[in-house]
Amino acid sequence: KFDSSGNEIWTKSLGGSNTDYGWSVVETSDGSFVVTGYTYSYGGSDGDVLLAKFDSSGNEIWTKSLGGSNTDFGYDVVETSDGGFVVTGHTYSYGGSDSDVLLAKFDSSGNEIWTKSLGGSNTDFGYDVVETSDGGFVVTGHTYSYGGSDSDVLLAKFDSSGNEIWTKS
Repeated sequence: KFDSSGNEIWTKSLGGSNTDYGWSVVETSDGSFVVTGYTYSYGGSDGDVLLAKFDSSGNEIWTKSLGGSNTDFGYDVVETSDGGFVVTGHTYSYGGSDSDVLLAKFDSSGNEIWTKSLGGSNTDFGYDVVETSDGGFVVTGHTYSYGGSDSDVLLAKFDSSGNEIWTKS
């Protein structure tokens, strides 16, 4: 953490005996921080989504992982209006035979509520998620499944339960 002048206040690390990455952080309504990324230390043998909560001083509160039999990544996390968290990223475990967009909902303690995937026959990634005023979610990323023959911008809308409403490229 840095102050407004860029001076270091504290530095913390989290990780096990293998590779662990943090891709996104959000300050929560209670002043703590939640990080998502991926982990090879917590969870299964392949990389899993990492979700970790730290207090305002950077001390670990809890660490969770989410993943199936293949590699799964978390790229963005938001705190939801109900105090939980939603992560987007990509998954090789849930969905089709190639990488699909991952959307996963967690409660305020980091416990999985639901996990959804979206994708076609080619590679699809979710990089950023926002909660919408109707309680749903919009994800942006890139897609090789929807649109042209090369990578296109992906924009997908989901309801509050993670069900796809529409997908655009």
